[in-house]
Amino acid sequence: MIDKNSDSSAQRSTQQSRIRRNDERAGIESTKWKFIQSVSAVRSWRREHWLLAGVGVLVSVFAGVIVPAGAAAKPENNPITTVAMPLPEIALDPIKLELTSTEPEWQVVRVRAGQTLGEIFEQQGVPATELARLIDQQGKSSALCHIHPGDEFAFQRDADGVLRALRFDRDDHTRVIVNFGKQALSEKLLARDVERRTHVARGTIESSLFGAAADAGMSDTMVLQLADAFGYDIDFAQDLRVGDSFTVIYDDVYREGERLHDGNIIAATFINRGKRYSAFRFTDAKGDTKFYSEDGRPLRKTFLRTPVDFTRITSLFSAGRLHPILGTMRAHKGVDYAAPQGTAIRAAGEGKVAFRGWQAGYGNVVILQHGGH
Repeated sequence: MIDKNSDSSAQRSTQQSRIRRNDERAGIESTKWKFIQSVSAVRSWRREHWLLAGVGVLVSVFAGVIVPAGAAAKPENNPITTVAMPLPEIALDPIKLELTSTEPEWQVVRVRAGQTLGEIFEQQGVPATELARLIDQQGKSSALCHIHPGDEFAFQRDADGVLRALRFDRDDHTRVIVNFGKQALSEKLLARDVERRTHVARGTIESSLFGAAADAGMSDTMVLQLADAFGYDIDFAQDLRVGDSFTVIYDDVYREGERLHDGNIIAATFINRGKRYSAFRFTDAKGDTKFYSEDGRPLRKTFLRTPVDFTRITSLFSAGRLHPILGTMRAHKGVDYAAPQGTAIRAAGEGKVAFRGWQAGYGNVVILQHGGH
């Protein structure tokens, strides 16, 4: 008896085996076909780029041959000719060489406040006879008789310590060198370049003239010059008010690029209590320098409003003032100014000295008589 189910199973198994073999053959054929396509693409790329690759190889070979040859190239061995040329002769000044090597140094001394020329020479060990010779040679009107704090004197001595020369400035643009010989003195003048630089300052008074001037870049010296220019019209102790203003054209002095000191006021205007005052500096043919108004009138008048460069007012003019000692009301017929000891006091006007000495209530006092009163 034949089992149909067994036969059917065997047929299905045989059919599945056949299908797997067909799939395997198809896979092999597909792999072969892909390989052939790859080889074909490579062959196609080589055909398209063969010419370009060949050119690249030729360039590489050419560079490898040429560059080493150039790198190994050597310059031609040309002969060098040496020519002996004489150096130019330099004229040497034996005097200058001697001074450069043996010139003693200058010992600089700066004048201090209260010093005299005799004290300076004595401190430097210079005999008074040498100072007398110097004064006689220079004259009593020379700069040696009018020294100021800050002035410089330079001393030069020989190897034995004996004074050989003295150096000082006669003025801003003249330097004097005095050589001390055994028989006589010889003098040499050296000109020095001086430059004046002009400035313009403007200010408005809020608290004081000095404060406004400082804010405008002016020094105290310029403030005193300003007060001196307008001193016959304005009392800078009592007449100033908040809101007063000024404009000043001034210069300062430079020598060899270094600032020496303040110069002079060239022109100025001052508005005090709404009134405008002008001052222009002018030196006449006689050498006298004064300030003039804009219409040419000299500002100098009979009486000076402020006769001292004060620092403060200790007591004002008053018809009724409490006396600081008696404690009673009494008129104060004057203005008391305070200033440091040594401050110059100017006469308020032309006159003569009626009294000088000690007076009760005043201390040291100088009384000036103006006219007949």
